[in-house]
Order: sequence, then C-alpha cells, then structure tokens
Amino acid sequence: MLSLLPQWPKLPPARALELLDFAYADAAVRSYAVDCVRQVSDDELLLYLLQLVQALKHESYLQCELVDFLIERALRNRRIGHFLFWHLRSEMHVPAVSVRFGLMLEAYCRGAPDHMKLLARQQDALNK
Repeated sequence: MLSLLPQWPKLPPARALELLDFAYADAAVRSYAVDCVRQVSDDELLLYLLQLVQALKHESYLQCELVDFLIERALRNRRIGHFLFWHLRSEMHVPAVSVRFGLMLEAYCRGAPDHMKLLARQQDALNK
C-alpha cells in the first residue's frame, strides 16, 4: 500500500484529516495526509487548525511533516501563527504534550520575533 500512496489522487482536506487519527501511525500515511492539506488557502487552514493541533498528539516523533507544515504556514501568515500559538499554549498544562507543544511554541517564537511583541502584550493582559 505504501508504494501506491504517491499515485493516489489528493484527498479533500476534510478527508485527509481522518488519516491523521491515532489509528494511522505510519509516517508515510501521515505525510500523505499533510500533503493533501498543503493545498488549502490560509483562510481554509484556519478552519482546520484546531483539528491539526489535536492531531499532533498522535505523532510518533517531535519533528514530522505536520509540525513542519504548521510552523511554516504560521511563519508565513501572522493570523495563522496567532491562532497556532494560542491552540498550543492552551494545551501546555497537559503533561503528555507539554514538551512537544513547548518546542513548537519555541520554534514559532524564535521565527517570528515581531509577532512575539504583540503576543507578550496579550499575555500581560491575560495575567492581569
């Protein structure tokens, strides 16, 4: 089946999300799913962003196609980055994902220092 993946037509993003479930742990299948989602516009990606962040919980490795894709798109579009930041930040209290999400937050923050100033002001407002 893995040899057939490159020949399959691209799935619609909503269908591709199903392949990011815990039942499909194979890296090649998950990579194919991410390739299907790559085609979406930034506005459409925002619709799927929460599900994609939740799918990170089922990744076998810290660095994978899904992580690379999300950080890449977040660095290209501040709005996606904003929502990605807060989706990841809201899960930091969960021990099972705190290291993975913390590393992703650090990668994003180091790649977007100008955006961090805005997020710092929002964080200060939340702390007050």
